[in-house]
Amino acid sequence: MAAASLGKLQKEKAAMIRGLLLGLKSRNALISERAARVLSNIPYALDTVIKELVADLKNIDENIQSNSAKALGLIGETREIEIVSLNQALNDKNGTVRLTAAEALVKLGRSNQNVISGVLLMLEFGDDNGREKAAQILSECWNERLLIKDALFNSLKDQYFLVKLRSAEALLRFGCYENEARRVILDVLQDKRFLVYEREKAGEILGKIGLTDNEVIYALKHALKDNDRQIGVRAANALIDLGRFDEKILSVLIESLTVTSCIDEAAFALGKLTDIRFSKLNVAHNILEFRVRRTLTKMELADISRV
Repeated sequence: MAAASLGKLQKEKAAMIRGLLLGLKSRNALISERAARVLSNIPYALDTVIKELVADLKNIDENIQSNSAKALGLIGETREIEIVSLNQALNDKNGTVRLTAAEALVKLGRSNQNVISGVLLMLEFGDDNGREKAAQILSECWNERLLIKDALFNSLKDQYFLVKLRSAEALLRFGCYENEARRVILDVLQDKRFLVYEREKAGEILGKIGLTDNEVIYALKHALKDNDRQIGVRAANALIDLGRFDEKILSVLIESLTVTSCIDEAAFALGKLTDIRFSKLNVAHNILEFRVRRTLTKMELADISRV
């Protein structure tokens, strides 16, 4: 009886570890991060997980290799076997695998000259996605900022908007070429020749970086009145993050609850307003009423699709 119970328990543990491992390798960042947090609290599972992830770094499937490298970075362990394996992956034939391994080493605080050199090469010669990822990784390399600032400055002129924005964000974090970096982000936000999601990204970065000079605040307040409601909501979110909340922002967000493409972000922004001088009851009522209507609409559409 006891042996049977023990066997059942071991099977359940193995199934749990297997499920967490699959979650860790998920392409959904939220799922992989949650799985990593759970695993970090289950010491007995780490040996099994790390052993499998290290083995997967040599898999013939490049997606499996990349997902395993990302997972090793998320777990946060710095055992010799994984650090050695990630460094070996820096020489992989696939650029995505090399970048993901570099990113993991940076996350683990084990950046080195090979990591920086490889990422800088990708920043200069990679495809659009590779260059963007390289700029993003370099933004985390604070200790090497003086070595990489010029390469990031050159990338402010990149043809792909995300490379420009990521490079500008990194430079602002480092306090290098700040005027040039800020100008790039503001230009993307204000220039209507850029696509909506490109301008939204610029607004998001301004909120994250924490710039509160008059030029930035003016640009974001001007964006509240943009003809495209998504730009207005993104600007409102940024202004809230920067502590520049006013009644105009509240009006923009509440009005945006009736625009399908803006619902989630507007509700998220309103949810951040925990200490305001305005009536939160009215805000909550608008959110609740619209969410109920949206749910009913989805149910109606589902019923129609069955006909």
